[in-house]
Amino acid sequence: MYLFSNSGSTIAWAKSLQNCLLVNNGSRTLQSLGDGNNTSTVRNVSLINNGSEPLYITNNIELNNVNIVFKTAGQGISVYDTVAVKYCNINGGQNRFNLGTNGYLEWGLGNIDLAPQFTDSANGNYTLVPGSPGVDAGNPDLNGNGIPWQNDPEDQDPDGTRMDMGYGYAAQGPVVNFSSPIISYSSNDVTYAWSTGETTATINPTPTVTTTYYVTVNNGINSCQDSVTVTVLPTSALTIDTAVCDSMLFAGNNITTSGTYYDTLSNAVGCDSIVTLNLTINTSPTVDLGNDTNPLCQYNN
Repeated sequence: MYLFSNSGSTIAWAKSLQNCLLVNNGSRTLQSLGDGNNTSTVRNVSLINNGSEPLYITNNIELNNVNIVFKTAGQGISVYDTVAVKYCNINGGQNRFNLGTNGYLEWGLGNIDLAPQFTDSANGNYTLVPGSPGVDAGNPDLNGNGIPWQNDPEDQDPDGTRMDMGYGYAAQGPVVNFSSPIISYSSNDVTYAWSTGETTATINPTPTVTTTYYVTVNNGINSCQDSVTVTVLPTSALTIDTAVCDSMLFAGNNITTSGTYYDTLSNAVGCDSIVTLNLTINTSPTVDLGNDTNPLCQYNN
């Protein structure tokens, strides 16, 4: 529903109001008329540049995914009962709520106070542009059934993305969100099909060359694909054949016995560099000239 430039109170509702755009209307553009026993809801509604008290609340209501832009700095929302606000973009934030007798404000999750960035407000297009702070920022579980929005079409915009704030939506899709909880969503309905043939939620490959692995995940409603590339970096190896006398210092150890020894270092790319030492230890000869002799004198004829 789109209401533009009416004077006086425009809409009075008792139960719920959804997917409405109200622009340049008179004071008390929306006035709640609930029975006082149930909570009324306002969802995916945009109120733009309306008159004073654009929202007049006299019974319990819940605002979800609502955009409100005030015409002047002095305007506000009159509250005479409990109002719960979640995932809304309200110009001026909590300060715009004027609490009267029995008025109470529940400021919930996801609320922002930022310029909404409309597509073409000069020509009456008040949907959001992609990149607006209200895009994909609506209530991720608007219907309250506990199912992640990625798996629940009722919590999605028509293009399959998360709900936006306000009236309409910014067309982006179709979009596949590979970081979706669907990948780790605990349900027996979720199936996995890896390019390796495995069907578990995770795999532990040990490739010897760089390899890309693909997975298709299906929850019975939607399916998505993703891939991961495991890059195998080169290792290094060096073999040393040597023979020494008595001992040799290698890898911090003083070696005195012939054999094969190993040391592991890091190469230029951070992978293992294996040094193999084939070592032969030769024992130094012992020279024995016998007992010491007396000094010899020069013989003269």
